[in-house]
Amino acid sequence: MTDTTSAANRSERERRRRLGAFFAASGVLTIGEGSLLVLIGPYLSQASLSEGLIGVVMILYGVGALFSRFWSGAYYRTRRAPMMIGTAGIMMAAAYVAIPLVSDPIALAALLALNGAGYSVATTSGLAAVADRHPIDGDAGSVMGWYTGATGAGYAIAGFFAGTLADAVGIGPALMIVALFPAISGLLLAWILRLSTGDARPSRGSEPISALQALRQVPTAVWISFFVAFYISLVNGGLFTFFPIHALAVGFTLTQVGIMTGVHGSAATGIRFFSGPIFRIIPYRRVLPFAVAINAAALMSLSLSESFLMLTAAWAIIGLTRGVLRVASGALVIDTATTSDRERGVVSTIYLAGLDMGKILGPLLAGATAELVGLRSTFAVIGIAFMTIYLVGTMRSRDREKTTT
Repeated sequence: MTDTTSAANRSERERRRRLGAFFAASGVLTIGEGSLLVLIGPYLSQASLSEGLIGVVMILYGVGALFSRFWSGAYYRTRRAPMMIGTAGIMMAAAYVAIPLVSDPIALAALLALNGAGYSVATTSGLAAVADRHPIDGDAGSVMGWYTGATGAGYAIAGFFAGTLADAVGIGPALMIVALFPAISGLLLAWILRLSTGDARPSRGSEPISALQALRQVPTAVWISFFVAFYISLVNGGLFTFFPIHALAVGFTLTQVGIMTGVHGSAATGIRFFSGPIFRIIPYRRVLPFAVAINAAALMSLSLSESFLMLTAAWAIIGLTRGVLRVASGALVIDTATTSDRERGVVSTIYLAGLDMGKILGPLLAGATAELVGLRSTFAVIGIAFMTIYLVGTMRSRDREKTTT
């Protein structure tokens, strides 16, 4: 009995180590994606695109991600995950390398769509794989804290790294260099998933159902998670696309912009690692509206100052609240996706589709706002507007829950 227990403990420790390696490799992926977010706005501006046109071009990033998200969620199965995530990393790397070689808006939009498609496939299969493999006795808040903490660490590193690199070698060469991150990450993630195939939970689904039927059966909690993800991405889409342009216009360097985004990423990462214990004290559903309100207030404050310290503090608050929102919404998904690998794929798709839709509308709405009121006032306007979108969406989700119970 003792030998059996000891073997089971060793097996569980190995399973947790493989899951930890998966988290770390996911962080490498977001170093690349975070670097692109820092650099793409200034690169498009350098290519002489107006704010409105930049918003339109950036839409294709979200469109490519959204279309690929639904395909990858429906196609996802545990055995297919290594191939999906490895291919996705190569797609992203190819887009990074090609972007500096073109300046035509249509070509840039197509490459951003390719990158968005790759990133959506990688993250959909990645989140579903975490739902497949997380310890049965593991708390969802803690699991998502470590997973999103690792990905957040990648974004934090990217903030400090990308701006400094671009100031040293130029934006175009910097984009080519950071292409190494998604390529390496995709291969590492595929290898880890192959090693950990036996860790996946058995699928307990009954009869196969269509993707449309699966969508109809999704619990209301997942739609609430969708709107949280949508809000997060609306803010990020507008903020990361246009704040670097605004910052350069008022005299900051890309290194300083990188420091602000790095502080944002560090704050988002740090709070994620502590979110598990926090959510044992305060239920994560109760935290959501307060985190959104604080996030929106910090976003609006970016229009009020040109002080590096004040702006960096605002970025830190945005990062802290983003981290809390990401973990809480992800925990809702993990707690919900418990039966089959098809369900895990569909639930991951819906949740992460919120991020894609935000990537589509965030830059578009922020770009249109900038054309109307100027870059400085844009952050105040979108802070109010994006919070309103979140509140309306979640209230409708809760109304739907009441009418179906």
